[in-house]
Amino acid sequence: MNLPEWRAGSALFLENCGRTNMSKVSKNTIIGSMAVAGLVAILALLDIFTKSPFNGQPAMDIIFIICAAMMLYMGYDAYKDLK
Repeated sequence: MNLPEWRAGSALFLENCGRTNMSKVSKNTIIGSMAVAGLVAILALLDIFTKSPFNGQPAMDIIFIICAAMMLYMGYDAYKDLK
């Protein structure tokens, strides 16, 4: 396997190392985790008001909402860093 000669600031070297593919995978992972966190938050809110998915345990629902909010914030912050 012939690797290009490394030079400081060489875009060709970074492109051949797969940097562009990694950023797509990272973005998809972040978006997927944010989607799951949003789903957990929606289900917890639904459980608080209707007591249907999880038998209405308010302490657990509040913990789920707080954790989902933290995951959404961390995902937003990580996504912002990838741009």
